[in-house]
Amino acid sequence: MNTRRFSLSAEEFINGGTAWQLVRKGVFNPELFGFAYNNREHAGIYHVAMGLIRDAGALLKHESEFHEKCGLIKDEHILAQNGKAAFLDNVSEMILSEDIDGLEKLVGPVIKTGR
Repeated sequence: MNTRRFSLSAEEFINGGTAWQLVRKGVFNPELFGFAYNNREHAGIYHVAMGLIRDAGALLKHESEFHEKCGLIKDEHILAQNGKAAFLDNVSEMILSEDIDGLEKLVGPVIKTGR
């Protein structure tokens, strides 16, 4: 994986859905993702998850609502949060399979209720 942050070619760029799956499968260390991989506060699984959430929200034209209402807690490990990892796995699958209707059904209630 290329660790340059701001000069990636289109072929090197990894979208949120792909990044989430590669981290979950153990292909990449989540600490390599984020704005400063050598600064724990700005790198790691939280930033992988937030990239996934931003991508899903943007696809549904609800970027800010989904981002704010998803309920990820930065200080906790994403994978330890009750149900969050499985939910994000499903979001990732919908993005990668380009199932926008399925993504809307999955994410719509979160946007509306924050749960």
